[in-house]
Amino acid sequence: MASWCDCACVRLSDGDPTSVALLERAVDLNRNAFGATAVDAALLLWGENAPPPLTSAASASDSDGSAAAPPLAPEQYDVILCADCVYDRALHVALRATLKRYLKPHGVAINVASRRCGSLADFESCVRSDFAVENWGQRYDVLTSSLLAGKKCHPEVLSLRHPPQSRPRK
Repeated sequence: MASWCDCACVRLSDGDPTSVALLERAVDLNRNAFGATAVDAALLLWGENAPPPLTSAASASDSDGSAAAPPLAPEQYDVILCADCVYDRALHVALRATLKRYLKPHGVAINVASRRCGSLADFESCVRSDFAVENWGQRYDVLTSSLLAGKKCHPEVLSLRHPPQSRPRK
């Protein structure tokens, strides 16, 4: 996204510190491709009471040991992309709370996942209490659809938006 879109910033996140370290390595290796887009990686734990995302220990201090600059990313995001995050039903409510917390009022969260044992349908039901949901299904371009047709991992796309706020009457 940092390479293809005109974004001010992109934050990559995961709940596993080892994965965050790998994300940071990928950011370092690809930094020249990001243009003016600020990119970082952060540890993000899901849930209503989870702490805000933190950059990992590797980026928490400068090489001289002084404190690093604050994280590049804002408190809320215009776009949140989730990939293969809904397979564990026990985490659906925590992910819903996290999306609700970090998605700007007019933002969109895009979730890409396979239907794996019904967990995507269960997640879709879970988020409908807080979001307007559009299920894109498996509509892709002809080539992608032909490559994925019949495979268990054929992903579907959900877009989530905060519901329109009711307007006060005049």
